[in-house]
Amino acid sequence: MADPFMNRQSIKDLVLRWHEVDLEEGAADRLVALVNLHAETFNEYAKQSFFDTEPSNFDRMLAEESRND
Repeated sequence: MADPFMNRQSIKDLVLRWHEVDLEEGAADRLVALVNLHAETFNEYAKQSFFDTEPSNFDRMLAEESRND
């Protein structure tokens, strides 16, 4: 993915605002990695269809992914 969806400072700011918790750097890095992995994965499928309006495409995508495991 060229540009990450989230960075360490953004995730720390959001968690502080939403939960009033100051994350340690390591925890923020782990959350950033997870958020960016999800964004990278699902952004590819967002180009094809919208899951909530085309459930048959979501089922097809899940079937394709299960074959790759």
